[in-house]
Amino acid sequence: MFRLTALALLACTTPVLAVLLAWMAQSGQPLVGMLLLCSFGAGQVLPLLLAGTVAASVPRLLQLRRLGQWVPPISGVVLLASGGLTLLSVLP
Repeated sequence: MFRLTALALLACTTPVLAVLLAWMAQSGQPLVGMLLLCSFGAGQVLPLLLAGTVAASVPRLLQLRRLGQWVPPISGVVLLASGGLTLLSVLP
């Protein structure tokens, strides 16, 4: 599975890495290049960490389902009330 993910990401990351490495070679500023490479790596890793964190909290979110049964009726009341108030404000 990881090989397929790496193969899919290869097409996306190769041009960016090539540009960063070429810029590092041309500019002669290795510290700035290292900073750019580190920020690129963080941009690749942070979405995976975020997805893992969200996936770990799914069981806790599923416990909120019983509270979610009240959302449609409350939304309906709010919608009808706002529609009624809008209609009353337009009528003479």
